[in-house]
Amino acid sequence: MIKNFLFVVLFILLVQCGFKVVDTSLSNLSVKKLDIDGYNKVNFLIKNDLLNKIRGTNSSTPVNLRITTKRKKEISEKNIRNEITKYKIILNTRVEITRTTQEKLDVFDISTNGDYRVETSSIKTLKNLDNLEKKLSNEISKEIKQKLFFLNNDL
Repeated sequence: MIKNFLFVVLFILLVQCGFKVVDTSLSNLSVKKLDIDGYNKVNFLIKNDLLNKIRGTNSSTPVNLRITTKRKKEISEKNIRNEITKYKIILNTRVEITRTTQEKLDVFDISTNGDYRVETSSIKTLKNLDNLEKKLSNEISKEIKQKLFFLNNDL
């Protein structure tokens, strides 16, 4: 009986600790202008993900974004017969954020990389490349949203 009572008291005290979950939504941001340069496929994926997540229409913080992406493809592995078995893709993205209310420019660079296997058929190889580019563009998009969240909270 006493153990149950202590358990309930401790449970109530620990649950009501005062911590709140951080709201990571970007609902008070709106993208006024979005310019993209460089590698179009990844930029298209990043742009769609950002515009789907940032939906503020009458927000107090309109921003202009400029995204420049460069893709570099390198040989990662070769087998004994000197045939290429893996390629490495490196995506370098430069993001420039301009707040229209303050005319302040924030610039940061994001670099991601990954490997994909070369298969016996070119269709499978292209599918591996496509999956890797989608994965890398999601990583870049997440990091851009995270930076936007932190910059928005700095205001």
